[in-house]
Amino acid sequence: WFKLTGKMKYIMDFTSEKSEIYSLLKPEENSVIVDAGAYNGDTLLEAKQYFPNLKTAYAIEPDRRNFKKLCKYCEAENEIEIVPINAAAWSEVSSGIIMDAGNRNSTVCATASFEHKDTEINFVSVDSLDIPDVDYIKYDVEGAEQEALIGSDATISSCRPTLLVSLYHRSCDLFSIVNYLHKKYPFYEMRLRRVCCLPAWEIDLILTNP
Repeated sequence: WFKLTGKMKYIMDFTSEKSEIYSLLKPEENSVIVDAGAYNGDTLLEAKQYFPNLKTAYAIEPDRRNFKKLCKYCEAENEIEIVPINAAAWSEVSSGIIMDAGNRNSTVCATASFEHKDTEINFVSVDSLDIPDVDYIKYDVEGAEQEALIGSDATISSCRPTLLVSLYHRSCDLFSIVNYLHKKYPFYEMRLRRVCCLPAWEIDLILTNP
């Protein structure tokens, strides 16, 4: 583990099991959630397992093939309400180009090195969804986390939801996003966790109210 001195303190285990990650997300309090980067519904299924009071999930996924799989999962789900949104989480409502890979790697960032097809899509901000009360937001949007957080400012400020932000897509995010969030929302407690998985590069920032 390591700790940075000063007001900001972070602790990171070498690896953490998903059960430990979810235990930090205040699972009993999460009734309404936003899944930015919902892929095919895999993390929604996890949330359903770990959040006993989950009622509604807003699932944002830009890739057209992933979204079809997500909708198939939504149709089969009869215990919670899922609102699927075929768009990329961003700082504002607009349109743009996604590097469409048909898998987890689809991204709006210009750093993609994999085979892809440029596809025009809609961009949406979390704030534009106008959700009156959000308990938890997950951001795993392939390098667009900073922009998606900017587009969530009103929601975060008013609801103070628990946040989970992926930091492993761009090397600079480990510093820039942490510093941005600490300065913008000093009321949060922040924890870094490396998820126990293969490949083992995933690093998440967890923000909770004390």
